[in-house]
Amino acid sequence: MALTNSQYEQLMREYSRLQALDHQQMVGRRQTAYAKIPRLTQLSDLIAESAVESAQARLAGDDAKAAEYDRKRHAADQEIRSLLTENGFPADYLAMQYHCPDCHDTGYVQGKKCRCFKRRAISLFYTQPSLARALETENFSTFLFRYYDDSRPDPSTGLTPRENMHRIVGECRRFITDFGRDPRSLLFYGGPGLGKTFLSHCIAKELIAQNYSVLYYSSASLFDTLARNTFEKDAAEDPFADYVLECDLLILDDLGTEITNAFVSATLFRILNERISNGKSILISTNLTLPDLVRVYSERVFSRITSEFTLLGFYGDDIRIRKKLE
Repeated sequence: MALTNSQYEQLMREYSRLQALDHQQMVGRRQTAYAKIPRLTQLSDLIAESAVESAQARLAGDDAKAAEYDRKRHAADQEIRSLLTENGFPADYLAMQYHCPDCHDTGYVQGKKCRCFKRRAISLFYTQPSLARALETENFSTFLFRYYDDSRPDPSTGLTPRENMHRIVGECRRFITDFGRDPRSLLFYGGPGLGKTFLSHCIAKELIAQNYSVLYYSSASLFDTLARNTFEKDAAEDPFADYVLECDLLILDDLGTEITNAFVSATLFRILNERISNGKSILISTNLTLPDLVRVYSERVFSRITSEFTLLGFYGDDIRIRKKLE
């Protein structure tokens, strides 16, 4: 998950572009306001002159004179704000307006990556061609219920596979609608070819469109990446704190396909525990049954999932086979 040099440079170029845009927009606002309120030009010049005089007075050791210039500058600033509001402008209309008020469009806050940097980095990973293509073709507008059988109810639920999918899609849409207010997590479980990954893509596409940071990993890829960053001394960056634990939604696809060991089990529990404790949502899909989760991982992992996740079981025929037959 570490950024390559070219990816990092791409992000920093975007921040440079934003800073230039911020300045351009500020200049435009000032031209508009100065044309309507000529007095603003005089006041702005007075503020600049007072700032210079104040600095020179302090260098000369004349704090009283410096304070006098500071008062002039403050009075001019207050007059500017009053004139702006009286003429229908916001009081801070002449100030620089940033896309991110935390880092002022630099990407960093006190030497650490800003949350906006992390969102942009995750979005950058999401521009990988294969995943971008998946999001274009696998979304709610292309989801078809007709591939699910509607004639044979499941004995345990009384619902046909199609009725069950209507229920699951309804839960997914509620998850999206409530996202940001209700930090729920979802577990998709059931056999292969039933639409678990497809619906994961549907949710990812909707939330990305709402400017949430969504990180999508196959289980094998995630644990392989984390293992390398943990055990390799020269790893460029540990993705844990920056991305896996802090993105708005973590999607972990095909849980159970990785090579399971003590590291995987402990790491999975850490991800579950820290994200849930911090009110961060997780979506897990797996071909494992619920008893398999206990057997493959641990009782504490199983307990965390069953107590904190909405469990959505998929069943029916492999729809990939049905599509090929058509």
